[in-house]
Amino acid sequence: MEKKSPFHTDTELDKLIDLLDHPEQLRMRILYLKNSGHDLEDEVAGFIAFYEANEGNTQILKEKLSLQEKKMLKQLPSKKTNWNVLQWAAIFLIIVGSSLFFYLYKQQSNPTISTPYNEIGLPNFMGENPSSKIDWKQIMVYYKTNQFEKIISIQNVSKNDTLAYFQGISKFKLKHYENSIQGFNSIEKKSVFYNKSLYFKAFSFYKLEKRSQFEKILSEIKLEVNDPAFNEKVKALKRM
Repeated sequence: MEKKSPFHTDTELDKLIDLLDHPEQLRMRILYLKNSGHDLEDEVAGFIAFYEANEGNTQILKEKLSLQEKKMLKQLPSKKTNWNVLQWAAIFLIIVGSSLFFYLYKQQSNPTISTPYNEIGLPNFMGENPSSKIDWKQIMVYYKTNQFEKIISIQNVSKNDTLAYFQGISKFKLKHYENSIQGFNSIEKKSVFYNKSLYFKAFSFYKLEKRSQFEKILSEIKLEVNDPAFNEKVKALKRM
């Protein structure tokens, strides 16, 4: 039987987030999505997996969204706080946090040492960052279609840490390990990407057979509360 086309992810994810204050309606909506026969994109499926992992506790979801909003808003230079910014932060958490539960569910196996952590990227529907001229939508299209050279070629004039992180990963994917390390060096400790950038730096040193640098960076990596897939990969890296 042929499956129906996917839901429009940004619209459907917005609906799910809006229903966090209406637990019963959210439960019914999720039940409908699961039984609809549609292909659910990773962002929506990830939200559902995170919801189920917490046994439908919407308060946990709301608390995590609130914490992430504060974290993200601290780094925006603009003093204006609008719904688009809050939505950006909320969706960021859903993608980076919850869809990893879905990733684990689909894999149903332990991560291998040879395969590095799979950064799923930001949602490709989030549009332009309100604090810059960076077109995140286009960048994520490049990222999800493996057009890493195009991401690397973008001038990071504003020294945006999000762009620096994805440019670093793009170089890593292309096996340009020295350049990848240099790119990650520009990410400051206060960045939400700092800890994961350490992981890719350590892996780059491993690929370059620089054991002492590899072990030094490896010792600085911290486990992520909302990212079990990342934590498993860190543990695997430590066994190398």
